[in-house]
Amino acid sequence: MKQITTILALLIAGAAWSSTAFAEVRIATIQSQRLIKESPQYKKMEAQMKADFERRAKELEQDGKSLSEDLQEFKRNADVMSAAERARTEKDLNAGSTSTTPSASSAKTLPPASRSWPRS
Repeated sequence: MKQITTILALLIAGAAWSSTAFAEVRIATIQSQRLIKESPQYKKMEAQMKADFERRAKELEQDGKSLSEDLQEFKRNADVMSAAERARTEKDLNAGSTSTTPSASSAKTLPPASRSWPRS
């Protein structure tokens, strides 16, 4: 009987000790997406990229509008053009439509900071 009460007392003491030990343990979670999106570096790069893409979109719209106007003019004047002039104009229009496509060389014109993640 004395052994049972001793074991019971030890179990109760162990439970009490373990609950206080667990009460001191703190668990933290890190919201990495939020941390990244709220960082100053992310916000700066996001603003730079937004400005760059808006500028490129405007340029593409202007180029498309210009190409469309040139194509309309070509269609109006195609009947009165000579064959050589028509061929040259078609070649120029085709060259103009492919020049608006982004190329690998456009990445070289960006400043070095915009091609890599900013270092703090």
